[in-house]
Amino acid sequence: MEKLQKIQETVQHVVSATAAAMRVDVAIIDTEFNLIATSKTFLEKRGTDINKKFVQSIFEKGTVILTNPGYNELCEGCRYEGNCPETAEVLRTMHYDGQIIGVLLMIAYTQAQKEKLLNNTTAVIEFIGEMAGLISSKIKAEEMLETEKEMKSYLEIAINFAEDGVIAINRESRIIYINTMAIEMLNLKKDFVSGKKLENFLLHQNFSSLLEKGEIVERQKITTVSPVKIHCLLSGNPVKLNGKIVGAVICLEDVRKVRLALSEFSPQEKQAKY
Repeated sequence: MEKLQKIQETVQHVVSATAAAMRVDVAIIDTEFNLIATSKTFLEKRGTDINKKFVQSIFEKGTVILTNPGYNELCEGCRYEGNCPETAEVLRTMHYDGQIIGVLLMIAYTQAQKEKLLNNTTAVIEFIGEMAGLISSKIKAEEMLETEKEMKSYLEIAINFAEDGVIAINRESRIIYINTMAIEMLNLKKDFVSGKKLENFLLHQNFSSLLEKGEIVERQKITTVSPVKIHCLLSGNPVKLNGKIVGAVICLEDVRKVRLALSEFSPQEKQAKY
C-alpha cells in the first residue's frame, strides 16, 4: 500500500485545513496516480479523472506554476485542453526519505484566487512544502508505531518461551505485563491481573526498596499459602528512564525446578546414579 494511503484520513485533514486557509482548491495525488484527498469543491469541478501524463511531468519537474491552465504544453491531451475552468495552478512534489510519494496541487478558479496564488508564488510554494513536511512527519510516526508494535510482539513471544515467570510492574507496583509461566505459577487469568498491584497476589511482599530505592533483589525466597500456594525465588531489577525509576521487572523461579536443575549438575548425584 502506498504511504499516503496508509494515513489517508490525516492527509484529508491537512488538505481541508490548507484549502480553508488559502481559500483555493487543494488536492493530493500519489505516485500510483490515486487521488488521495481533495478539498470540497475539487470533485465537483474536476471529478476523479487524473491526467497521468500531466502528473508524471510534475514528478519530473518538482515544482510547476501554471498561469494559464489549458494552454500550457503540459496540458496537451487533457480533456480540458483549450477550455480549462482553472485560472491558475501551483504544484509541488512531496517527498519521504528522499523518494517522491506524491504531488500537492493548489488550484484557482476565479481571478481573485489566481491573484492570491500568483502574487507571492515563493511563499505559496514554501507553504506547500510545510504541508508536505507535516504529512511526511505523520508517515514517519506511523512507521515507528508499527515497528514498535512488531518489536513488542516479538518480545512477548520471546518472554513467553522463558521457563521462569516474568512480570513487569510500573512505579505504583501495578502489573503492566505478565508472561504465561507467571500466570500459571500464580494460578491467575491474564485479563484479570492487568493493572492490579503485584502485592495482591504475592501477599506480605514489599517492593518499595526496588521501586523507590532502585535496589536489585536477588533470589529472595517467597512462600505463600493464600491467595495461592507458591514456593519460589523472586528476583527484581528496577527500570529507569532518564535517571528516574519508572517500574521494575520481576522474575519468579519455581524452587522445585531449581532443585531439579541443581541435582542434575551435582557431582554427588551423578556418583550415586553411577
